[in-house]
Amino acid sequence: MKKIISVILAILMITASFVSYAAPRYENEPKPEEMEKMISIVKPKLDIPADCNVFDWYYNAGTYYRSSSWNFSWNDENYNKHYSVSCDNEGNITSFYFSDWSYEEKTSRLPAFTKEELKGNADKCIQMLRPDAFPHLVLTNSYAQIYSRTFTYEYTRFEDGVAVPEERAYVSVDFSNGKVNSFSISYNTHVTFGKKDNVGEEKAKELIKSEQNMILSYRIKRDYESKTVKAYLVYTPEVGYISVNAETGEICLERNTWNVQTEPRAEKAAGLASSDNAMFEADEGASDYKLTEEERAQVDLLDSLITKDEAVKAVKENKYLYIDNDATAVDAYLTKNYGSRPYYYYGNDGGAKDEDYAWRITFSAPYRESDSYEEWEKTGYFSPYMYALVNAKTGKIMEYRASVPHYKYYVNDYRKIEIPALKYDEESAKAIFEEFANDVIPEKMELSRYTDCYSGTVIDYANAEKYEDPVYRTRNFSYVRVNEGVDFDYNSISGEVDLVTGKITGFNCYWYDDVQFESPKDAISAEEALDVLLSDEGFGLNYEINSNYTYNQYLIDMEKENYDINELYETEQYSRLVYSGYNHYSTTVLALTGKISDYSGEEYTKKGDYNYTDIDSHWAKDDILMLADLGIGFEGDKFLPDEKIDFADFAYLANSLDLYSPDLNNDKYDENGNEKTGYLTRTQAVKYIIDAAGYKKIAAMKNIFITDFNDNNLLDDGDVGYIAIARGFGFVQGDLNSFRPYDDLTRAEAVTIILNYIRFSE
Repeated sequence: MKKIISVILAILMITASFVSYAAPRYENEPKPEEMEKMISIVKPKLDIPADCNVFDWYYNAGTYYRSSSWNFSWNDENYNKHYSVSCDNEGNITSFYFSDWSYEEKTSRLPAFTKEELKGNADKCIQMLRPDAFPHLVLTNSYAQIYSRTFTYEYTRFEDGVAVPEERAYVSVDFSNGKVNSFSISYNTHVTFGKKDNVGEEKAKELIKSEQNMILSYRIKRDYESKTVKAYLVYTPEVGYISVNAETGEICLERNTWNVQTEPRAEKAAGLASSDNAMFEADEGASDYKLTEEERAQVDLLDSLITKDEAVKAVKENKYLYIDNDATAVDAYLTKNYGSRPYYYYGNDGGAKDEDYAWRITFSAPYRESDSYEEWEKTGYFSPYMYALVNAKTGKIMEYRASVPHYKYYVNDYRKIEIPALKYDEESAKAIFEEFANDVIPEKMELSRYTDCYSGTVIDYANAEKYEDPVYRTRNFSYVRVNEGVDFDYNSISGEVDLVTGKITGFNCYWYDDVQFESPKDAISAEEALDVLLSDEGFGLNYEINSNYTYNQYLIDMEKENYDINELYETEQYSRLVYSGYNHYSTTVLALTGKISDYSGEEYTKKGDYNYTDIDSHWAKDDILMLADLGIGFEGDKFLPDEKIDFADFAYLANSLDLYSPDLNNDKYDENGNEKTGYLTRTQAVKYIIDAAGYKKIAAMKNIFITDFNDNNLLDDGDVGYIAIARGFGFVQGDLNSFRPYDDLTRAEAVTIILNYIRFSE
């Protein structure tokens, strides 16, 4: 047990070393006065526009390896601008992020500033957000991120000229406009330095050599050009971690240390008793900033929620719940509880609401130094545990789980104690759970029906020697939501009851509060739905090929050392002529329309095979058939290749082939919002293609292009560049060396010009 605890603590301490934290503070309950103070300290350091008045927040509870922290965000009403900042419990900013989707300028992939020019912006960011840390930070690296169009600057902490490599700051600056869009720092404000080196580098090397060995081994790499695998030799340290304490000369083989304190220290207890409110006794770092109405509303919201102690009390004093009195180690923190709704459901509703918050509470048995593997085995590896989710506004239980002692707890290799008798049966346990559920979620229980009961924890065996015929201590009950007599399987309620004590050991409610149901009153009958499937062309006469399998059990009785599996089984295949839905695209029928449904819940529309009868001798036949093979075309048995193509059909062809033209997509609708139905000229089509190719600005330049068509004189000056580029790239071909720029585009020409563009772009 001691070994396990050592490993766990080591992992947690390593994790903690990468987290920016202040003085150890295990308080995990947010307080309104603390929230107000943090906003007052943090916001004045940020240049947040007045229109970003949608305020939200989140609190990260502290633990014994991580102090508490706050996250605040400000957005505009359309959520185009977003400012997010995190700080520790002393108001030290640990991260900042900014995004703005409102500006329309198209930023270039090429920098408008040099990396050196923007370093000053990164320095100013740190000076503003973390003035305490800036004097200790040295720029040690910088690099570009092309796709995000940023320069990122990496700073490392130095103390007395010595690097603190795990403590770093990162600043990303948009190289197209010079704005800082993100900042993060890991910087411990409560660590002292000033240690003295009493060993020296050479001595330290000697000490390490005395403990460390290098292991020679092979590794492989693949050479994809020659399609070979190469094995290459490497040396790796035998000892994963080794260091020398520069003050003492001690060799260290572990990064972290741990110990178990079996008795409280008086000075420690006194320090903890006064630490919770210490930060509120001094106003250092606070400003004269006045909270906005939105920020004040969120502070008031927090003030209206129940406290941690009240939430714990709501669990411990609930008469229905199974409470294990040995589970005395309590961890509770306030969290946003979105239930079954995704996070993005919130955001446009003006900030958090009180119903969004809940207390997550765990109760467990505290570790004691006297614990050992033997003691653990004596309990059948049973450890008391309880979990509860409590509504932070009402104090109602939203979820609950509790462990109960099982058979091995009472009977194992170390002991045999009396197994408690079951005092409740399935029916009485069900009544207990329903009484509880009707107390906490009456409106949901009213909309649900009981569906099933199944067994839980095993407490005994009728045949204990063979562990046969188990006796179950708990029973589980499940319910499903019903709407107008129809089950809604996505919403459910479940519960578990201990048959020994009659207490609730499990409770969960998975529920959507905002479902809009279609009424079954408007639905076709089951018989009508079946008729839809039977009348669909996917149903018909067909043969099935089935198999008859025979397992030769007698061969096992021969007790051979090995058996050929092909000898053990015989398979006989046979055909069967049947009527069935052998070719259904879907067996789902839309109840309100009586139509077959596709995968998205829309009416399924079968695409034609595009067997055109009017293209056999047409010059665009091959291109039209290529589209048909791709499932792209027009309904009916005629393609009508020489007919004019309207805007909608041209957009359909282009979008089906992933040809993205901003102009094409922006021009889909007229000034009244109606989809355009007019015809396109040959020049209009070329312009959309050139836009997709990214040459629109170049093509728009006048007096620098020429074309070789006989009808050049018909071209408007502003169109020459488009036609010249398209001609040069092979997008378009002339007809008897004439382009006919303002003739209407035909269906065949549309197919060819789009496919020619795709061929060029590849």
